[in-house]
Amino acid sequence: MSLFRQLEAKRRERAFRKKLLRREVEKHSQLIKAGGHTTSRAILSRGAGVSMLVVFGFNVYIALYDKTLSQLNSLHYSLNWLIVVIDLVAAIALVVRPHSLTWVSLGGIVWPLVYIIFLFVDVETLLCLGTYVSCWPSVGDAYDYLILGSRVEGWVLWPYTIRVVIILLIVVAVLAGASLSMAYKDSVLRKKSKPETNAKNQRTRN
Repeated sequence: MSLFRQLEAKRRERAFRKKLLRREVEKHSQLIKAGGHTTSRAILSRGAGVSMLVVFGFNVYIALYDKTLSQLNSLHYSLNWLIVVIDLVAAIALVVRPHSLTWVSLGGIVWPLVYIIFLFVDVETLLCLGTYVSCWPSVGDAYDYLILGSRVEGWVLWPYTIRVVIILLIVVAVLAGASLSMAYKDSVLRKKSKPETNAKNQRTRN
């Protein structure tokens, strides 16, 4: 009877060790997966930063060479340069701090959305920006000028400038959103692994 109990105890001990080993392997695989996500997050965030640098270049081009609107509205001209500065700050933040949830959210999600909304508010206000001086005749004319780059309306830059900028801003938002999604998944994995580690430590103490 005692021999049977000894064999049963050894069997249970082997089963318990196998269970612990399996959990260790699962935990290790989760950590490897999280590490891979960390690298991917950095690549995505920095990709968004590079795209934002291209947007920065386009906006420098607009601020320097869009003489039509700058001559008619000095406030608009000043805002163009403010946009250039914010673009640069967002791009640097995304490249230098790719793991920061705050900077990735602000530079990669919030700013692109604010920028795109600003463009269409600008069109809706006939490019006046609250000054009501030298406004475009209609929303359609303002849209043709700013978004479509119509030569007829006085656009002197590359016609596809703003459309490319909008596309790049969408790319920035998508890449930053993917990076933030991976960060959320990593946090979920860490939360799942903590109870298992605590339970294992409790068994070891017992």
